[in-house]
Amino acid sequence: ATTYTWTGGLSGNPATTPALSANTTYTVTGTTNGCTGTAIATVTVKPNPTVTVNSPSICNGQTATITASGATSYSWTGGLSALATVTTPALSANTSYTVTGTTNGCTGTAIASVTVKPNPTVTVNSPSICNGQTATLTANGATSYTWTGGLSGNPVTTPTLSANASYTVTGTTNGCTGTAVATVTVKPNPIVTVNSPSICDN
Repeated sequence: ATTYTWTGGLSGNPATTPALSANTTYTVTGTTNGCTGTAIATVTVKPNPTVTVNSPSICNGQTATITASGATSYSWTGGLSALATVTTPALSANTSYTVTGTTNGCTGTAIASVTVKPNPTVTVNSPSICNGQTATLTANGATSYTWTGGLSGNPVTTPTLSANASYTVTGTTNGCTGTAVATVTVKPNPIVTVNSPSICDN
């Protein structure tokens, strides 16, 4: 037609609807030379996908695996691959990633917040002992400890040693670990000699 009027408060041609959240029908009346005709436009509103994603906790220096669901295809911020399940680079600070999921041309978003837990700073003493002695090693800075060399507990006692020895302790706090090395220095025992003289009475 030559001119058009719309229901629903629309105007012009083409006309733009307000933002819609449900299917909506508009009737347009076209006029040419004083004569009219009508048509009905039905706007179908497709639902946006409800996208969900996990928010994992990792230890400092680790990577995180995050998985989105609820849509057909996905894109991520932060340079991550366009897959449902992605792996972050190694992280040293809390980091957020936004995932956009698309289904039938409609999108939804979700945010994955990766929490980075600190690794414990583990320290341990490095004693000196004499040949044939044992050494007591004490670690600090974590909640639980494991040792190389068959040692267990904290503090730990080494077997008797005749040469310098090193033990690595791994400390764990909240699932995150740190290590330290204890070096036991074994000092040689002196070799003492003495004469055994013969003398006359008095």
